[in-house]
Amino acid sequence: MTPADSQALNDVLAWHRLSSHAPGRFAPGPGGLDWITQPDPFQHWVGTQRLTLPLRPVRPDDTHPEPSTDARTRLGQLLQDSLGLSAWKEFGQSRWALRMNPSSGNLHPTEATLICPAIPGLSDTPFVAHYAPRDHSLELRARVPLALWEELVRQLPRESFLLGLSSIAWREAWKYGERAFRYVHLDLGHALGALAFAAAPLGLSARSCPALSHAQLETLLGLDSTRGPFHEIPDILVVLAQADSLPDGASGLSLTVPEGWNELHWQGEPESLGALPRVWPGLRRMSELCRSSAPMTDPDEAPLPPLSDRWPRPGPSLRALIHGRRSAVAMDGETAMPLEDFQRILQRCLPGAGHLPCASLPQRPRVSLLIFVHRVTGLEAGLYLLLRDPAHEERLRAVSDPGLLWAPCGESLAELPLRLLQPGDWRSRAAALSCGQEIAGEGCISLGMLAEFRAGLEQVGPALYPRLYWECGLLGQVLYLEAEAAGLSGTGIGCFFDEAVHTSIGLKDDSFRSLYHFTIGGAVRDTRLRTLPPYADRGTDSGDDA
Repeated sequence: MTPADSQALNDVLAWHRLSSHAPGRFAPGPGGLDWITQPDPFQHWVGTQRLTLPLRPVRPDDTHPEPSTDARTRLGQLLQDSLGLSAWKEFGQSRWALRMNPSSGNLHPTEATLICPAIPGLSDTPFVAHYAPRDHSLELRARVPLALWEELVRQLPRESFLLGLSSIAWREAWKYGERAFRYVHLDLGHALGALAFAAAPLGLSARSCPALSHAQLETLLGLDSTRGPFHEIPDILVVLAQADSLPDGASGLSLTVPEGWNELHWQGEPESLGALPRVWPGLRRMSELCRSSAPMTDPDEAPLPPLSDRWPRPGPSLRALIHGRRSAVAMDGETAMPLEDFQRILQRCLPGAGHLPCASLPQRPRVSLLIFVHRVTGLEAGLYLLLRDPAHEERLRAVSDPGLLWAPCGESLAELPLRLLQPGDWRSRAAALSCGQEIAGEGCISLGMLAEFRAGLEQVGPALYPRLYWECGLLGQVLYLEAEAAGLSGTGIGCFFDEAVHTSIGLKDDSFRSLYHFTIGGAVRDTRLRTLPPYADRGTDSGDDA
């Protein structure tokens, strides 16, 4: 490791400590919400042609609908089910949108840019467009000559198209200050998972493509990171193709930006999102540190092992679960989870080429799940660990409390890499660890996502840091939809006392860090809120019964 690399690593570790919460000391933040400077959650590109996308309603009696063969309809369904609106909520004079992809504080820093071949009814040439979820349309940024398009995708599977995900960090920093960098990348992981789930009913797979540097990705998406205070920072490029045409690992995807791409005629300017943002120096520094100057290579990247248990399964269609997903704001403290649902949820969290959406980020899993079991029928309450990488057991044993049991579970859960660490009632402790939020102790289960930390950053570099959060966000999306499938609700928890979580299992160093919390249980519905359809102004095309 060069001195510069060592300094960059130290800067990342120092910022992570700075952005950690502790009892009586929260990460640097605004201290209150300045509603005058609240950023607009919807980005628009002024001066672009608007291409309207069709909407496909989800009907209660349509359990497993056949995908449309029309390319425009399929694209519309993909974006509607992944990044579109799911509903509007009203309380008094306030009105706000909910989306298919969840976001910390419902602030939505994630933006999407589509790079697509010609599609009848949209464009007679390949094109680049920004997706505008508020009215479910595309804002045309550039038309791409056919020869240039063919050069771009010549090494990708036939009929592939691309989607770039980027982030406007100010949307999160307005509320969360320095810690916003964490939430920006958790949200991106959720968006990546939402894309993978939305692609499945269409027979498509979504696969991240690490073949480009950040500068190359910026060029490809027509973004300029130096443009104004609300600039988008490109994060990831996703390849979408027929499910059986993509390789098992990301290393099989190859892409280069053609020289002529710089000569495209780019249209539009990003609309201002509001008042000028406050500058958070650490947040800006982290964005610089984690931008890879070359395509990121992970020495541990490998094809995921295939798993036979795939979606769909009997019950509600995947689309119905996607459209019905909501984040619970409170749990009832009474509902119990059947053991078979607990088992299925954990199975879905295991890595494997056959599991959605793990295959969309094909890398060795670096995150295992620390699970607080409160009420699961037939299972002893206590603290458990789901080992998403078997090697984590030896590594965690070496750096955690020697008094932990590490006991395999009973016959009904024997096939899961699940260990009982400590039996007992953890409800009050789980709530206390999640910044005193009762929802973490009143669900059926809550959990913390323990990620390999220092060793991975030393091996790969700072560019790995956001990817750890992407993995956590992917797992969060699995948990959301599996909770819905079990007739329960889930909620992501970004506020927790970092070091207190580690102390709860006696972690002695920063080889593992908890990056995200989550809870699943019986939701308490707020009957004061009025729910409105997502696209009522589109008439019969609105998906009112979604």
